[in-house]
Amino acid sequence: GKGRGASDFDFRCFFLYPKSRLELYQRLDESCEEMVLGGLMRECVELLNLGLMPATSTSTNAVGYRQFMEYLVRCSEEERRHHPREDW
Repeated sequence: GKGRGASDFDFRCFFLYPKSRLELYQRLDESCEEMVLGGLMRECVELLNLGLMPATSTSTNAVGYRQFMEYLVRCSEEERRHHPREDW
């Protein structure tokens, strides 16, 4: 059959532009706070305890989860550097 070239597709781009950057940042802050209050830290710790690392599966690559897990991993590495313990 006939191969498809770029001209065979109708590409459309849509951009969401907030009325106010301040309003956008406030909404993002509220959303993040809701995630944390809803148990994000507990869920991320549980995923890490299962041996899953950030961005290695669908669940650990989800928005918020990946970033929070990366943060927890960095904190853990810093803690180990400053306070080495044999039982870790």
